Amino acid sequence: MGRQTLRAVEIRLRANCEFREPPRRGGLRHGTVRARTPFFACLALLAVFVGVSTTLADPPATSPAPNDRVTPETIDEQLKRIDAAEGMDDETKTTLQKSLQQALKDLETARHWAASAERFERDAATTPDDLAATRDELDALPREPAAIPADAGLTQLEQTLSDKTAKVAADKAQLAELDAEPKRRVDRRAKAPKLIVALRERLTDVERQLQGLASAANPSEVDSARRLALLAQRQAMEQEILSHEKELLAYEKRVEWLPLRRDLVARRIALGERETTLWRDAVNRRRHQEAEEQLRLAKQAEAEAHPAIAGLAERNAQLAERRKDVSLLIGETTVQLDQTDRQLATLREQFKRIEDRVEMVGRTKTIGSLLRKEREQIPDVRAHRQKLKHLHALIGQCQYERLELEDRRSALSNIDSEVRRHAQTASLRGDAAAELENAARRALETEKEYVDNLIVDLDRYHYKLLDLAAAEEQLTTQTAEFVKYIDERVLWIHSTAPLSLASLAHSVHAAAWLTDPEAWFQLGRSLWEDMKSQPIPGILAFLILAPLVWNQRRLRRKTTEIGTTAARTNCCGILPTVEALFLLVLLCAAVPAMLWYVSWRLLAAGSPADLAEAVAAGLTYSASIYLILDLVQQMCRRDGLAQSHFDWPEAALKPLRKYIQIAKVSVLPSVFIAVSMAARANNSLADSLGRFGFIAAMAFCSLLAQRAMRYHGPLYQAMLPVCHDGILNRLRLLWYPVAVLMPLVLAALAATGYYYTAFQLAGRLVASAYVLLGLVVVRSLLLRWILVNRRKLAIEQARQRRAAAQAEGKLTEETPTASDIPTPTEQTLDLATINFQTRRLVKYSLTVAGTIGFWVVWVDVLPALRIFDRITLWQSADHSRVTSLADAFLAILAFATAMVAARNLPALLELAVLQRSKLDPSLRYTVAAIMRYASIVIGLLVGCHFLGLRWGTVQWLVAAISVGLGFGLQEIFSNFVSGIIILFERPVRVGDVVTVDDITGVISRIRMRATTITNWDRKEFIVPNREFITGRLLNWTLSDQVNRITINVGIAYGSDTQLATEILTRIVREQPLILTEPPPRVTFEAFGQSSLDYVVRCFLPDMENRLAVIHDLHMSIDREFRAAGIEIAFPQQNIHIRSIPAEAGLLGMRSGPRPEPLPTPKLRAGDDDPPARSRQVA
Repeated sequence: MGRQTLRAVEIRLRANCEFREPPRRGGLRHGTVRARTPFFACLALLAVFVGVSTTLADPPATSPAPNDRVTPETIDEQLKRIDAAEGMDDETKTTLQKSLQQALKDLETARHWAASAERFERDAATTPDDLAATRDELDALPREPAAIPADAGLTQLEQTLSDKTAKVAADKAQLAELDAEPKRRVDRRAKAPKLIVALRERLTDVERQLQGLASAANPSEVDSARRLALLAQRQAMEQEILSHEKELLAYEKRVEWLPLRRDLVARRIALGERETTLWRDAVNRRRHQEAEEQLRLAKQAEAEAHPAIAGLAERNAQLAERRKDVSLLIGETTVQLDQTDRQLATLREQFKRIEDRVEMVGRTKTIGSLLRKEREQIPDVRAHRQKLKHLHALIGQCQYERLELEDRRSALSNIDSEVRRHAQTASLRGDAAAELENAARRALETEKEYVDNLIVDLDRYHYKLLDLAAAEEQLTTQTAEFVKYIDERVLWIHSTAPLSLASLAHSVHAAAWLTDPEAWFQLGRSLWEDMKSQPIPGILAFLILAPLVWNQRRLRRKTTEIGTTAARTNCCGILPTVEALFLLVLLCAAVPAMLWYVSWRLLAAGSPADLAEAVAAGLTYSASIYLILDLVQQMCRRDGLAQSHFDWPEAALKPLRKYIQIAKVSVLPSVFIAVSMAARANNSLADSLGRFGFIAAMAFCSLLAQRAMRYHGPLYQAMLPVCHDGILNRLRLLWYPVAVLMPLVLAALAATGYYYTAFQLAGRLVASAYVLLGLVVVRSLLLRWILVNRRKLAIEQARQRRAAAQAEGKLTEETPTASDIPTPTEQTLDLATINFQTRRLVKYSLTVAGTIGFWVVWVDVLPALRIFDRITLWQSADHSRVTSLADAFLAILAFATAMVAARNLPALLELAVLQRSKLDPSLRYTVAAIMRYASIVIGLLVGCHFLGLRWGTVQWLVAAISVGLGFGLQEIFSNFVSGIIILFERPVRVGDVVTVDDITGVISRIRMRATTITNWDRKEFIVPNREFITGRLLNWTLSDQVNRITINVGIAYGSDTQLATEILTRIVREQPLILTEPPPRVTFEAFGQSSLDYVVRCFLPDMENRLAVIHDLHMSIDREFRAAGIEIAFPQQNIHIRSIPAEAGLLGMRSGPRPEPLPTPKLRAGDDDPPARSRQVA
């Protein structure tokens, strides 16, 4: 009753079913029926528990009558009747046709399921025979490989080796399937009963629908079509149920056969690999024997050859020698290929074993120990990549050599011409000439044979190299994946137990081992014996280290002298800073170099080995930290690099030196103990004394960080005036707790059992400190370089201004000291702008470099950094390219870098390169602008590459957008293209004097959309770029900066015109800035209304001193004319009076006595002044 209720509920919840293809023969997966809803899955599971035992034995719900069997022909006939039906509408026809087409698919599915059921039934029936045959085959396998025929040729050996290799590969593939088969069968045993229950439920639903159609008195064509579809559906479900039942029965009967079959295949693989090795060795031996025999014959022929063909014989001997070498290379490559294949198989097996254990056991202490052990044994990926790079180089060399041989083979295609050439060279006659020709022919034919053989061997060598490169690439990829898998898990697993009283006992034992006098005495004696047995390393170390130690005081004194020189305000070079840094490295390298040498010799000849290894590891790591601390301490000396070169606050250097000295005394011994114990193979000693040393080092680091970086401390107070408004001070509440608490957190991790995690994180923190120190030093060096370059440019500009002032002062004492016209030939550098932009670029570049450096340091430790690469944003249509969140971050970084570079790179380029070149300012501006646009384009291309946008995928979109923008923003695009034309064609340049729309000025900027013109009033006139390309433009200085000055001079009537001409000509010729070619001209132009008009025309080399020269000419003309008594005429105006009013008598215009003159009116306050120029009334 319960099962009927479940079926009724499911019938109401589920519609028509959907089938999957039946399993293929030999496949590892079988089709399943997907549940439509989670509720149906629950119903199926409940049905399994209620009646799974009876389900397997139940027959189908109803046995179909013979006339209920559907065939494809029946459905085809029904389709034809539907097509021929006239009273049926098109929509009904289409629905029925789709239903019948689905019925055809169901029949095909039923046929496949029937074949699958028949196959499973056959497998179950033949199980006893298969077991017997497998046992017989297993017993018949030989214990040893068959002997290789002694008379087999090289071709036969190679063919047999190829067949056996292919057979082993096929057996390995079969073994992989057999290994995976048990797990697949377990899954199928769990799923098949559920599938059977679900299919029976759906089959009941189909039966009810068929009964409903059968009750109709007069079934229509629609009912007939639906009935056929349901019958086809029922057949498919019945065959699927039968297939699942037969499958489960076959699994039960073939339980014993599967492991037996696996043993057979494994034995066959082992035997095949041994046979393959034997046949491969035989092939290599036979190939080498043939090459040696060929070489012997070639040497013999060379010794007996006629002098005229000695070159041919020698070349044949070289070819034979090369073939021998190639045969050896083939053998070596084959051995390497076998080793690589074995390494790859072993690595895959280890990887699979580790994955299974981690999944089964979890992240326990034992698993952590196993992962660390595997991590230490994994070969370095960089070695594999280096080997792969070498293999690619060998492949290229092999291909090139083969091409050379092909060319020689082509030349040997016509042997007769070669024979005649050698015969003509020998100049022999008669029988001797014929004998020589025969010998030459034999030699050339032999060479042809040798070349063919060598080409064949090179092809074999090339194929082996390709196989080895492919295997090495797979090994590299698998190794990287294995390392990544371990690194993502090993860091967060307990490596040891938390600290306890037992740890103290182990620490005492470890301290006794580390300080054992007998062991140290033996260690020293081994070092002495090593020095006596191998004196050369010791002598070289002494010759290198002795001068460093002896010259310590001299190096300090030299560094101080260089600092004094660099501190001067007139120091304009970076070389003193570089020299001081180099001397500082030499000064600090003595002690670390000695420690490194001792650790090297301890590893080479130290005894006892465990103590030598521990002490060498501790000395090596401690020497590295000592070098960094000593470098910073020596930098902070008085008049040292930090004070004199980098301009660090003097008050901060003394406390910094003190804290570094404390770190040397306190932290270094603890680091030595921790690292030495970590190098021990005995984990109990490493996790006890080494852990206590690590905790002590972290405690000292935290204390020093707190004392050095506290707000009221001397160091921070000394740095506060410098970084008061900087990001360092603003983010103090963030970085100060991290710097103080991070060592304590690591110490707590070590104490609670995460010692490996804490040790690794501490190592990355030290590496991060190295990166940070390197960034600080590089930043200081760059800022110093910017400072000295800015200082040099400022001095140079001051000299230029002084020289220009002196040159202008020679014109005349009254000449202005500066011109009102901006110089078009020399663009003044804005030092403040360049300094700001360069500093900003340095800041951003160091930020990017620091980000990359920290990423390299931490990416192998923190798996969280790799999670971004697993978050897929989108992928290409063919799934060949996946864009992750990490790619998006890199794209944003590329875009930001491009924008910053576009804004600041031109200034840096100007400061570092262009201002030192001989290019004119306009060309320098063009180069800087092109670099700006190139930075933007490169940034866009790189960013789009990270986002997976390729030209082939977005070209249609770019074309559509281009057309749309071309119509919508055609003015902007026109200006943009015009700007590009201006930059390359250069019709106008920065600094040119131009006239556009009655506006005259100097081109000051050329941008992407518009160009800026600065007129003489210092107003900026923005002109779209298209105006310079399509409009009319007057460029005063495009190809020739020579310009003409025109001065109009009017003298009074009655003046000596000859004298005036001579004076004007002399004044123009005496002006030093006026060109003599073209020559100046003085012309008497016209008799004016009130003056005799002269025009002075002269030419200047440029626009720089135009106003100054005009001023000087005007002053000289006025002065010389006054001295010569030549009057410069005033403007005159004639008034003709045609009517005389009554008051005309007052003006004396009538006869009679002359009247008294009118009194001059007095000006009142506020009246305008009288006109400056008088008028002559006629």
